[in-house]
Amino acid sequence: MNSKLQIILFVLTFLLLQDNTFCRDFNSKISGKVIDKETNEPIPNAQVYISGTTYGTTTDLKGEYQIKNVPPGIHDLVVSMISFKTEIKAIAMRADKHMEVNFKLGQQPIEMGEIVVESERPENWDRNLRTFKEKFLGTTIYAEDCEIENELRLDFELTEGKLIARADRPLVINNNSLGYKIYCDIIAFVYYIENTETKYTIMTRYVDMETDDPNQKQQWEKNRESAYLGSIRHFLKSMKKGTYKNDGYQVYHAKPASQRINPIKLEWFVGEIGEDEQIIRDGFLPGEHVLNFQDFLLVWYDHPNIGRRQESYFMLNYYEVNIDEYGYCYEILPFKKTGYWATTGMADMLPKYYGEFN
Repeated sequence: MNSKLQIILFVLTFLLLQDNTFCRDFNSKISGKVIDKETNEPIPNAQVYISGTTYGTTTDLKGEYQIKNVPPGIHDLVVSMISFKTEIKAIAMRADKHMEVNFKLGQQPIEMGEIVVESERPENWDRNLRTFKEKFLGTTIYAEDCEIENELRLDFELTEGKLIARADRPLVINNNSLGYKIYCDIIAFVYYIENTETKYTIMTRYVDMETDDPNQKQQWEKNRESAYLGSIRHFLKSMKKGTYKNDGYQVYHAKPASQRINPIKLEWFVGEIGEDEQIIRDGFLPGEHVLNFQDFLLVWYDHPNIGRRQESYFMLNYYEVNIDEYGYCYEILPFKKTGYWATTGMADMLPKYYGEFN
């Protein structure tokens, strides 16, 4: 069964379990225990989190954990611990439910040695690190103030025109512009040098940075709002609600000048999408929406807070993409992107459900 079909079936199964009206209220929790698969001993201080969110915790001395107030939906529940294999379980969380999820982690010996002295680093490591940061963190103003605490844990492989990045433990990223400390498990990272395309799968936990400075808190909130406005998620929510024009977007159908995956220029505009055109339509089940269009979309975004109009192009990696009511896609790597959206990376990413339940 291909991954696309698995996702659809999982979504359908989850939605069929819901009430007829998709519920925004939630009072749910997940709890369980994390133990060593070989010894059956509890594993304390393991990170347990819902990927892409601020919902997470660490296990206690008994290996037990509890995550409260979990929103209903389909989530990746992740357990991460140094010297153990990262485990991921897909869960379908219903409103006002308590779910018990236990984990048995297999040990994973640390193969990479700590690279301490510059002269001991592999050849071209620094150059590969610069490329990795550019493609992973992005090249926006927020990337300039984003640092990886343990970047020395990164290992790179350059083979067959690809740069592959790995880490033997979660990366710890300090996003000083948005006020988040991010714990990031890299499942896969590949940069294709010839066509400058980057593909990666990551699991992330967001933790709010702390400060007693009210001006700093205000600046973080301002930057977070700026990062959200004009993002793909903001665009999809605006399209879904039919408010995209009032929200500052102009959207056109477009065809590439060549068959290259990442065209720099477009040969012609097919035309601005019509107000009655259903690029995003309601799905068959409550809370489900479907995105479908041909070729590329050219998206222009204007906002008083940005210096100049942002221009992005994107196309679907699938015939259609399923979206929930908050503007999040169910599919992995749903789009090919060029233009402004291609310059954004982890430095511009906000936790899932940002602004939804405040």
